[in-house]
Amino acid sequence: MRIRWRDLELPTKVVADSATRTDSYAKFTAEPFERGYGVTVGNGLRRVLLSSIEGTAVTSVKIQGVKHEFSSIDGIKEDVTDIILALKRLRVQFHTDDPKVLRVEKSGAGPVTGADIMTGSDCEVVSGDLHICTITEDNVSFEAEIEVRRGRGYVTAEENAREEQEIGVIPVDSIFSPIQRVRYRTENTRVGKLTNYDRLILELWTDGTITPEMALVEASKIYRKHLNPFIQFFDVGKELLFDKASEPSIPGFSAPVGLGAPSTPSFGSAPAAMATAPAASPTPSTLPASMGSEPLGAPLGAPATDGGDSEEQRRKLELPIAHLDLSVRASNCLEAEGVQTIGELVRLSQEQLMGFKNFGRTSLKEITRKLDDMNLSLGMEA
Repeated sequence: MRIRWRDLELPTKVVADSATRTDSYAKFTAEPFERGYGVTVGNGLRRVLLSSIEGTAVTSVKIQGVKHEFSSIDGIKEDVTDIILALKRLRVQFHTDDPKVLRVEKSGAGPVTGADIMTGSDCEVVSGDLHICTITEDNVSFEAEIEVRRGRGYVTAEENAREEQEIGVIPVDSIFSPIQRVRYRTENTRVGKLTNYDRLILELWTDGTITPEMALVEASKIYRKHLNPFIQFFDVGKELLFDKASEPSIPGFSAPVGLGAPSTPSFGSAPAAMATAPAASPTPSTLPASMGSEPLGAPLGAPATDGGDSEEQRRKLELPIAHLDLSVRASNCLEAEGVQTIGELVRLSQEQLMGFKNFGRTSLKEITRKLDDMNLSLGMEA
């Protein structure tokens, strides 16, 4: 069945090749695309898949009898650095979002693998055949605690380190992405009598903690969420038009394209709220000379009020936490505590923030500095 929208051919379905599919690999085919759209969609999905899919990774390790990573262990063939490098490749599948502390205890000569790691019912080790180290003597035991968290992208060991780090806990840099490789290509396909359409073939490799189908669906959702504001652009234009209606008319000034002017409807009929908007204020040429120096941000010829400031502050408080552009560590701490907006953040005190798990003074200083830049502070009554 063909799907057309405004004379554009749209893909009708996405098919996975069942002959080659595994738990960590799949090849998907989607068709038909208009010429060039296969590359556009394929490249966008590839970039989102490689950068934005959540996964799990080891963030710190504590090995019994070891104080730092540049040391060796009696009776163990590998040194601590090699063990850390092996644990960074450990893949754990979470059934909940909470951080996990896994333990491994092995005595006697022989290899220590991912299958020796003890887990609870809320997670499981996918890379059970991962070689961690080798015990060379029968009377030697290997014990370690491994902290695993959920995250996105790449996080350095410095960001994983805590302010008051326990002696013997070694922070490691983490690669959370469960996507190992993405490859796409396009080829010609037929629609009716024409063969100048694109077929998109996308190959996807994961680490086994997520299926290729789930990864593709999640990437598509992220891609779509980033395009939604552009779809709703007309609504944003109307809102901006309403905000501009209370500003004075300035000779020789024209509103930017897409925002409209106070006297001109934007994209069809003006919003209903525009019917009650105040009339345009007098222009500077009709005002007394003593009032010609008033700021353009306030209505001319009227006493100064803080209504505009209050509205601006309200908009600031409704912004999401992502607007602050915080570090990954600070963002993860706030997200774990359910803090979603700047308004929810400024209601908290410094003591409440310091009570958050893994939240340190460096993150507190960063948040305080970001809020100062927006003329906000912690402990406000928002």
